[in-house]
Amino acid sequence: QRGFDGFYGRIEEKGDSIYLKAYVPIPNKKSLRAKRVIELTQPIPESISNIALSVETVFEDYQQLAYSRGSLKIIYTMTLTLVLLLSILSAVAGSFIISRRISLPLSLLAEATKRISIGQYKQKIPENSRDELGQLVKSFNSMTEQLEQATIKSEKDSERLEIAREFLDSILTNLSSGVIVINNLGRIQLHNIAASKILEFKRLKMSGKFIDGNILKNSLYLPVIKKISVLIKTNKTIKEQSIEFKVEQENNEKIIRIQISQIKTKENISYILVIDDITELTKGQRNQAWSDIARRLAHEIKNPLTPIQLSAERIQHKLKDKVDQNDLLMLNKSTKTIVNQVDALKTMVNEFSEYSRPTQKIIKDFNVSDLCENIIELYVTSKIKITLNARDKKMMLYADENKIRQIVINLIENSKDALIDIKNPKINISLEDEKKWIILSVSDNGIGIPQEIMGRIFEPYVTSKLTGTGLGLAIVKKIIDEHSGIINFKKNNPNGTIVCIKLPKN
Repeated sequence: QRGFDGFYGRIEEKGDSIYLKAYVPIPNKKSLRAKRVIELTQPIPESISNIALSVETVFEDYQQLAYSRGSLKIIYTMTLTLVLLLSILSAVAGSFIISRRISLPLSLLAEATKRISIGQYKQKIPENSRDELGQLVKSFNSMTEQLEQATIKSEKDSERLEIAREFLDSILTNLSSGVIVINNLGRIQLHNIAASKILEFKRLKMSGKFIDGNILKNSLYLPVIKKISVLIKTNKTIKEQSIEFKVEQENNEKIIRIQISQIKTKENISYILVIDDITELTKGQRNQAWSDIARRLAHEIKNPLTPIQLSAERIQHKLKDKVDQNDLLMLNKSTKTIVNQVDALKTMVNEFSEYSRPTQKIIKDFNVSDLCENIIELYVTSKIKITLNARDKKMMLYADENKIRQIVINLIENSKDALIDIKNPKINISLEDEKKWIILSVSDNGIGIPQEIMGRIFEPYVTSKLTGTGLGLAIVKKIIDEHSGIINFKKNNPNGTIVCIKLPKN
């Protein structure tokens, strides 16, 4: 028993007997290394042998446990540590799983929200749970679907509105009538190009501007704009109202008609202005009326003229041998006056007839320069100097030669009437070849045209002369219009008038 320092005992079985053995070490003074032990063997009575064996067994177990206590402690410590670590890892993993389960739908919601903010509504979030988050995701998907449908509907509505707007713009652009829409504050909401041109706006686009004098390029329209502005501000229940006004310009007169209508909505009140330049329409109606009058007058006057003239000539023929010399002079003078006045009336009737009936044109090519020279030769004996200024001696024009001759003669006659009592009277005819046009100008240094009739100079029976029908320039204008030409008047410096006619070559 080397290495044994204390008491040691045990129970042993030998056969059917049980012995208790005890070992006690004793000191060895001779050698420290050698150990001496006293052994005691004692038989155990049978009455306690079983108990002794049980005690021995328990003791041995205890000895084994005592011997392996450190190892067990380490094992238990490692086991508990491992269990603790596994628990911590499980908790962390569980928390990650739970947090991911919570945060993933939220991150998907955030990403989907960003996509929705830029107009992408196709993003759908998977519905993986039935809890509150799942309900939120379901509601979000439903909202996204509704937004997508609303956006599609809005895009279709916008497309329809854009098509309608383009259609309206196309209609307004191609309308000859001007259209202006004004709100109840007097601001222009909508207008077309025709309105800008008729009322001579400063710019073609005036939306958002107040309808006042600041939008006008020509101050002649200012009274009308003020009248419209006052009418809108003071009359809140306009159904429909029409305004006509005249604008006196330098060489012509414009007649403008404005129809004002009111549109009421739940939000506000708007006013629609339909603007028409009815100058040519009015002139056409007036000319048609004068044509009807001229035709009737020509018919009513022409019928009795020939019998009156024949009766006067017959009276002269019958009585010339039956009256004395004094009465004969009076008879001749009276009958001559009747005949001359009848001829004058016939001339006037012919002018009436020419103005009222459609013109029959004989179109052909001719040299307008030669035509003007031939006309000037007719006035060689006149006291008025008539000159021709033509850059080219051969200027061909495709038109009715007789009608163009009538125009030139009529203008020369008008200039002659304006040159009465004028010193050094002069008439100049000039011809210019300008690409597709022949420009014919007749100028004089006469008294000119009064400003008050300048705008109505082409109307029938408008004249500044003491005598005459006032049909000459009306007929000239009619012929020029039939040839698709342009005529205008302007003042000649220092005195007189210049009539400028543009006729297309073909």
